[in-house]
Amino acid sequence: MMTSGILPALIAGNTIVYKPSEYTTLTQKFVFKLLQQTGIPKGVINLIVGARETGSQLIDAPVNLVWFTGSTKVGQEIYAKCGQKFIKCLAEMGGSSPGIVFADANLKQAVEQLYWARFLNSGQVCSAVKRLFVEKPIYEKFLKLFVTRVKNIKLGNPLENVDIGPLVNQKQLATLERQVKDAIDKGAKVEVGGKRPDSPQLRKGNYFEPTVLTRVSFDMAILNEEVFGPVLPVIPFTSEEEAVKMANQTEYGLTAEIYTTNLGKAEKLASKIQAGVVAVNTDNFYKPMCPIGGYKKSGVGREYGQIGMREFAQVKLIAVSKN
Repeated sequence: MMTSGILPALIAGNTIVYKPSEYTTLTQKFVFKLLQQTGIPKGVINLIVGARETGSQLIDAPVNLVWFTGSTKVGQEIYAKCGQKFIKCLAEMGGSSPGIVFADANLKQAVEQLYWARFLNSGQVCSAVKRLFVEKPIYEKFLKLFVTRVKNIKLGNPLENVDIGPLVNQKQLATLERQVKDAIDKGAKVEVGGKRPDSPQLRKGNYFEPTVLTRVSFDMAILNEEVFGPVLPVIPFTSEEEAVKMANQTEYGLTAEIYTTNLGKAEKLASKIQAGVVAVNTDNFYKPMCPIGGYKKSGVGREYGQIGMREFAQVKLIAVSKN
């Protein structure tokens, strides 16, 4: 996430002050060291470390553009501040990306791709699939295959031989517990997981079991809020129209995934889904040449590609008379 803002801004000719998340400071300090070793002149890229107050002071400073990756709530606050200062703001924010699996999909491929699409980085990815819609004729079969895959996940210390580790902090764990409890209280069925692990050792950390929920409804927090953790609700649908309607029934619009062997159908649906990136028969599609960004409350502006590069540049016309 660090390089997706710093590198195009640098190539476009800017100087940069960068503040990493206070929860991922060590890894981003390491990347900053690597950048310094390339021979970039001192002062072109600058690193400051701190929490919310530090970021707020940075935005109040005499800067010309703010690039932000993080939650929608914080992004909205930053965007409002930039509006008052009348400077540009690029924001890549929250997501509640839909996955849609049709009856003609390659089920084995879809199960594996969607496993990674939800549980990569313990489910803490803004563009992760967070709501899954499966066509009714294959719903039960798909669910059985997917739950079996999830049951085999090894949860534990990420420095050991495991599949996924903990959540980033206690606050995020508490949020996830609240969202799952709300769903269960309103009638959701837990197919696997649904709670903190029983292991006394793991209960000391911010761990939550990989979870699949069914019988969910749109009055539940699990479908109305961003779910930043290893939890996936799975919902059946009967028609393309219903799938699109449910996919768009969110204030977010970052990414979406469609699984079908009918590429014509996929292209038609992709044009109707309100998301900045729609991937067909594959997980997240991040390539340096392809612009990404969100609809609605998922973001403002684009990253990557020529479009993303231009976000970090001013357009100037110089007109010279021949006389």
